[in-house]
Amino acid sequence: MSGIYTHEELNRRIALARAVCEQILFSKAGLAIEDRIANYFKTYEHEAEDEAWIEKFLKQPQTHESLFGTIGELEHIEKKSPTIVLHIAVILPALEISTIGNWVKKNIDEHALIRFSYNPALAGGCAISLNGISHDFSVANKLDQQQEKILNSIRTIV
Repeated sequence: MSGIYTHEELNRRIALARAVCEQILFSKAGLAIEDRIANYFKTYEHEAEDEAWIEKFLKQPQTHESLFGTIGELEHIEKKSPTIVLHIAVILPALEISTIGNWVKKNIDEHALIRFSYNPALAGGCAISLNGISHDFSVANKLDQQQEKILNSIRTIV
């Protein structure tokens, strides 16, 4: 599952694999598998890296049953993987998600998947939840913790 860091991405790839497998099984007879896959990518919107991922997914010679079995294994992984919920204030670009995902897989759990939760009220920073344990590193939380100190500082000025 190299390059897949979030539940959303894994679910998207599972749906893509299922759609391509169905294209292989149910498209016009007589077309080579490569042509059936090419037809799929000509017809449906997809991310740039999807074609390479599908090629890798289909690289091993497999039967139709084993292809759908592999999809079932991916679905099982998605359900059983440890989930790190990362509450953040803004939507991150793909490069940042990749950087965070690599760090999580290296430092926390190589099988973990991230679920992003967007909350602008955090104002910055993040809050993290894993296995029912949460840590709040958000700007909003830090301001709340320092609220009395900030108000006293303002009162001395005014």
